[in-house]
Amino acid sequence: MPKLLLIASHTVQDQLKRRSFYVLLALGLFFVLTLRGCYDANYTVNGQSVSGVSVAWHASLFAFQIIAAGMLILSVLLATPVFATDQQDGSMVLYLSRPVSRSQYLLGRLLGVWLLLSVFMLALHCTVFLIAWQKSGGIIPGYMTASLLCSVNLLFAISLSSLLSLFMPGFQAATLSLVIIVVGFISDGGQQLLNSQLVKAAFSGADTDAAWWRLLYPKLYILQNYAVTVINGDEFHSFGPVHPLVNVVLYCVALLVILRFIFARKNV
Repeated sequence: MPKLLLIASHTVQDQLKRRSFYVLLALGLFFVLTLRGCYDANYTVNGQSVSGVSVAWHASLFAFQIIAAGMLILSVLLATPVFATDQQDGSMVLYLSRPVSRSQYLLGRLLGVWLLLSVFMLALHCTVFLIAWQKSGGIIPGYMTASLLCSVNLLFAISLSSLLSLFMPGFQAATLSLVIIVVGFISDGGQQLLNSQLVKAAFSGADTDAAWWRLLYPKLYILQNYAVTVINGDEFHSFGPVHPLVNVVLYCVALLVILRFIFARKNV
C-alpha cells in the first residue's frame, strides 16, 4: 500500500507540472466565476418576480451538471497519454526496475489521476456551493455528496481511456472514449425523455421500452442524474436491471481487471 500511494503521489506531481492542467483549471474557475452574474440578475416568470434563493438553486444545479460533464472530458484528456508518455520517456521502465509490481504501478498511476481530478471537481463544485451560499444565504444540502458520486464516473472515464491507449494512438483512444461516453449520454437522456410524463401523455401509443443494449450500457448520465436528485430531493427514476451506481462500479471493476490482465503481458 505505501508503494501504491507513493506512485499515486508521483502521478499527481507529474500532472501538476503540466501547463495544460493549469490552463484547464483556469478555464474551469472562469466558468464558475461567470455564474456570479446569474445570482445577481432579476428574473420574472409569468409576471412574478423569482426569489434570489430560487435563482441560486437552479443556477447551482445547472453549474453542477456542466462541471460534472466537463470533468469527464478532462478525465479522458489527462488519462489517455499517461502510459504512452511513461513508455516514451522511460518512466515505466524506471518504476518497474524497482521492487514495484505491475499492479502497483498500474493502480498507482490510475489512482493518482483519479484523486487529482476528483479533488479538482470537488473544488469547482465547492466554489459554486459557496457562491450560492454567499449570494442567497441558503445552503444547498447534498451538493458535496453528489460531487463524490460523480467521481465514480471519472474513474470509468480514466479506466476506459487508459485501456484503449494500450491498443491505439492517444488521439484515437481519446476520441473513441469520448464517443462511448457521448453515446451513453444521448441514449440515456433520450430514453429518460421518452419515459417522462409529458411525452407519455403526448404519445400514449408510442413504445418507450429501452433496447437491450441500452439497459446494459454504462449509465454515466443516469448516475449523474441520480446525483442531482440527491441535491434537489426529487424521486429518482431509472431504467435497467441494476442501480446506475452499481452499473458504473461494475464497469470500472471490469475495466481495471482487463487493464491489469493486458498490462501484465505487455512488453515495456
